[in-house]
Amino acid sequence: NYVKLSFYLCCGFAAPAGALQHHENVTELTIRPADKPGDLAVVHVDPLSGLEVLNEVQTGSRDAEPSLTLRRLPGPSDLVLRGTIPAGAPTLSRSVAVDNPTRFFVSVLRQTLIAGGIAISGEAVDLDDLPAAARPDPRRLTHVVVHHRSPPLADIAIGMMKDSLNLHAESLLRAIGLASPDRSVADGIEVVTETLASWGLDDDQFQIADGSGLSPLNLVTAETLVAILSRLHAVPTHRDAFERVLPVAGLDGTLSARLRGTAAAGNVRAKTGTKAGVRGLAGYIDTRDGERLGFAILANNFRAPGSEIVEIIDAAVARLASFSRE
Repeated sequence: NYVKLSFYLCCGFAAPAGALQHHENVTELTIRPADKPGDLAVVHVDPLSGLEVLNEVQTGSRDAEPSLTLRRLPGPSDLVLRGTIPAGAPTLSRSVAVDNPTRFFVSVLRQTLIAGGIAISGEAVDLDDLPAAARPDPRRLTHVVVHHRSPPLADIAIGMMKDSLNLHAESLLRAIGLASPDRSVADGIEVVTETLASWGLDDDQFQIADGSGLSPLNLVTAETLVAILSRLHAVPTHRDAFERVLPVAGLDGTLSARLRGTAAAGNVRAKTGTKAGVRGLAGYIDTRDGERLGFAILANNFRAPGSEIVEIIDAAVARLASFSRE
């Protein structure tokens, strides 16, 4: 599907992963109307992003309906913009993913070094873009300048889970693949699958295609999610660390505006899942008696508005918060 695939590729929430990352591998795209209707809108994107903008956005009349479509196919750096922006409208800003994180990183690094008074010869280049015969061995040309350690995973995971930072999830899956010396970044899915198997979960109940869950090839049953939640809850060190990173209903993250005014507010800790035609929520809830429950609610391929599905999910969760066995 051209529209869906290219939409995911160019939007900020689907930024590509890479060993070198800058600004979450996204850049800002701005669109403002021209001085008169009928002219192309004025579009700007950071030239260091590597994106080539094909601007087809028209300036409409002042009462025109604003619309904007962003498309980019896999591979090319051409970002196609179509739509209409009303004359006199304020500037629109959209977060868009770069197509080559490595080139973006080294281009910004080059500019930063030059701005700092350091002489640089040549252009910034991604070695992967060079013919194999022309690629130098970086191990012979480099030496360590500085060591930097990231915050611990327990802190990184807070933003990843509460705010659904897909790039962090993709990066974590690759890091998991490097957990042992005989593994590579491509082995992350295998490591996760082996771990779940060691927990007694059958691989016919799930299929992992990426770290973020954006791929339509990802498959999982609600029963499997509850089994994972139960396993994590059973081990105190896992339980405390995992529950700390989950969004809290009515308070923060992707649940900050949901379930307010219900018994679930401040009670439910759960991860959302949102894509076109998909809504999900899985996590923990304390009932009226103080009993801790793990739950997973998944909705797929629905035709109703997504907001209506979310209302149904929230109603079910609120009901669980008020549940009593007495």
